[in-house]
Amino acid sequence: MRRSRLRSLAALCSSLALLVGCGSRTRLSEGFDGSVEPPADAGVVHPDVGPLDAGRDAGPPRPRCVASPALAAFQAAINPTGDAIGGGPGYGNLVAPSAVDARVSSADALERALATLGLGATIYVEDDAEIDLSGRSITLPEGVTLASGRGRGDSRGALLFQRSLDGPPMLVTGGPGVRVTGLRLRGPDPTRGDRIDRSVAYGVDFAHEGELDDCELWAWPGAAVRVRASGVFVHHSDFHHQRRPGVAASVRIEADGPTRVEACRFDRSRHHLEATHAGARWEASHLHVLPHGADPRFISQSEAGRSAGGVLRGSLLEGDADFDLAIGGDPTGPVRYEGNWTEQEDLMDAVRLDTDAARAAFVARDNELGARLEGLLPRAIAVATPIEAVAPVEVAFDGSASALDLGGDCALRSYAWHFGDGEVAEPPVYGARVQHRYDTPGRYLATLTVDDESGISGRAHVPVLVRPARDGRWLSVWLRDSHADTQPGYYAIELRVDDRVVYRRDVAEQGRGWEHVLLDVTDATAPTGVVEITVRLTALRGVTDRETEINDVFVWIDDLYLFGGGVVNGDYEDGANGWVFEEVGSVEYLSGSTLSDARSGERSLVLGVGYVEPRAGRGGPSGGSFVQTYQRFMLTP
Repeated sequence: MRRSRLRSLAALCSSLALLVGCGSRTRLSEGFDGSVEPPADAGVVHPDVGPLDAGRDAGPPRPRCVASPALAAFQAAINPTGDAIGGGPGYGNLVAPSAVDARVSSADALERALATLGLGATIYVEDDAEIDLSGRSITLPEGVTLASGRGRGDSRGALLFQRSLDGPPMLVTGGPGVRVTGLRLRGPDPTRGDRIDRSVAYGVDFAHEGELDDCELWAWPGAAVRVRASGVFVHHSDFHHQRRPGVAASVRIEADGPTRVEACRFDRSRHHLEATHAGARWEASHLHVLPHGADPRFISQSEAGRSAGGVLRGSLLEGDADFDLAIGGDPTGPVRYEGNWTEQEDLMDAVRLDTDAARAAFVARDNELGARLEGLLPRAIAVATPIEAVAPVEVAFDGSASALDLGGDCALRSYAWHFGDGEVAEPPVYGARVQHRYDTPGRYLATLTVDDESGISGRAHVPVLVRPARDGRWLSVWLRDSHADTQPGYYAIELRVDDRVVYRRDVAEQGRGWEHVLLDVTDATAPTGVVEITVRLTALRGVTDRETEINDVFVWIDDLYLFGGGVVNGDYEDGANGWVFEEVGSVEYLSGSTLSDARSGERSLVLGVGYVEPRAGRGGPSGGSFVQTYQRFMLTP
């Protein structure tokens, strides 16, 4: 679903400070002191933004390869850091478990080690540990390093997680110089949720200068990393599924002074970086941003009419449905967009500047607008055997033919699989060749993601059709809505075969996450002929109060398949092609194809109700109104 954009071309282009260049590319500066021009010591890591210490375990030797000049130049521009974007396999600044002050594998042991060892300790969480920190807030004293082994050999690093939506920050700094590294940090909810639920659980709360690197962080409804002090350095980490509307961000900055984000991968979040404090100065560089679900991706919010400056540079920005950068008020620092490779065709599609002062301060240069990435991203090739069988079935997946088209003898760094039948935020299965068992009938779209040595990734999908063992005509579809256990009686989801309702439930009845609906619809269909399959979101009663009544409702639909039917584009990878949308009743319904939430692959369809705002004249729907999507097609015998 692509939202409408209103912006002033004349206002943007009339600014004399607007410098746009799409030509030659140069080595991008890495240092940042908040000034408008690149600092004289570009390339030097400033001491106040968390320099890497010497003497750390460098891990196994990194393979070297010979790439084509075009690929080598692209990789050097996007990632000159020496370690892969997102961290993980081959990361060069691992903490050696043999040279630490304590090794722990439980919450109690971690708290005892911190209390006993105190300032400056290095504590290693065993690689296979999974520690539930629900209801706890672990304070890391000054100078402490909390580490695990993400990326050492086959290790994915220890998992620390929290189940409570309203719990305290899971990790919080108790003094400067804290480092968090090599860990997986999982929050309580990877789903979008709704505006009534204002949960604000945080992963790591930096109340002091510190560093986070080589971590994977996901499912935090508040923020994965909260910055409340200057001099925080976040780098070589993987962020995804921070989804809570109106709240969530992968990195939120709430403090004066510089914050630096470098060589991270971002995907499927409300915002990747959000600065809410006008005195902040941030730079985000050498990132790989995937095309799913953040709008805007990097934003300085207005605070009493003013906002932080921001610098987005040297990054690969896939997709063209969302703004890369947005400045909401009069900036207190530089606003720069430079050296980026973006699939946005036009600068106005890439950047949103809300005030004259922001437009006057804005500088863009050396950007590759409308970047063509063929041959530069790793080429993933996914093969499934068998591609069609009766449930249950064991399927072999092979990604070994994947390659770097322009990479000569360059090897791929990792192969990660999602099989389309689990939660989308669940960890993948790694390996060039893997196997997976499907127990339930349906059409599944498995996804292979491959990374090159620089951490840049490519994706491929392969469909697998798992037929029911029993005869009959079966309808399989995945549904997810933005409400869970909140205010029943307002909206219902329906599945219809022709005019017959074959499935109906209140949006509040389903828990968080995707629901697989598998129905025998033999009695609802003729042996042959034309059939109409409809998914409908119906208002059960009127909504007028945005503060106390359910509003901003969304229902996502994916992987719809009728066994014995001819559904076109049931995985919605071809956008809305083949599907018709219809609204009945006076209400601001929303519908279309979206990249923001997909059950599998890249896209899904969405049906929704616009945000209730009485002051703007936008009321809620009346009872009985609805929005729906449907398709007519021929049945097969």
